[in-house]
Amino acid sequence: MGATPVLPVERLVSRLHDATGVDLAFGGAVGSGAHAFAINQTSGTATGALNNLLIREGLGLGGKAMSLRRPVAVRDYHRAGGITHQYDRAVEAERLCAVFAIPVVVGRATRAVVYGALRRPGEVGERVLDTAMQAVASLARDAEIAEEVQRRLAERDHEHEQSSIDEASARTLAQRLREAQAEIAAIAQQVADPALRARLDTLSRDLREPLAGQPKCPLSPREIDVLVQVAAGYTNREVAQRLHLLPTTVKAYLQSAMRKLGTANRVATVGAARKLGILP
Repeated sequence: MGATPVLPVERLVSRLHDATGVDLAFGGAVGSGAHAFAINQTSGTATGALNNLLIREGLGLGGKAMSLRRPVAVRDYHRAGGITHQYDRAVEAERLCAVFAIPVVVGRATRAVVYGALRRPGEVGERVLDTAMQAVASLARDAEIAEEVQRRLAERDHEHEQSSIDEASARTLAQRLREAQAEIAAIAQQVADPALRARLDTLSRDLREPLAGQPKCPLSPREIDVLVQVAAGYTNREVAQRLHLLPTTVKAYLQSAMRKLGTANRVATVGAARKLGILP
């Protein structure tokens, strides 16, 4: 599977600040498998105290939300129990009091943590929390969908690559068997011993019979590789990227396959190749 998609934390922080009316919104993305994150997105700050502040899992309000994978809120950060206070200096610099932290959980992993804060003590209203949690839930759903699409594409790519390898191996084996059968038949004609010639003729026939239902493939291995990708729905440019070819080279292979199969377009060419058993 490819790299995990990066969450658009900047947009989420901006949305929280605008939609909830908090004095300050901030947050950061958690790297895959990481146990810390840096606050690198802010909206409404008065100083630079929070910029690139490293929050470790379990420490402070955000670290606790990251660890528990659920929202955490305090009425007055400075007097709050139940959290560690490693980050008090940055909080004091921004004069923050009431603070909440919400983790963005995708699957079972915390992928980001966002905060909202007021510069006065008191309860953060239900409307504010509901709005913030809806925004976070929406981002988490989008991220989950994006990662599922990426996973399925990776699986499809693997299946196509494996299919291409299997087809190439089958073509190579069939060609080698044909060559071996022809060589044995030629040797048989040069053998004087009738018994040995009969044995060679029998061996040649045994090799020829299973190949009788497998006509020689009219396409070259590279033409088949291109058609496998075309059959999967990729454009010529995408095929070129996947096979490390030039787009013009892909076009040439495709036109050559069309000529050999007597077809006029890519769809008909794929259909003809399937009828001949060249493609699955």
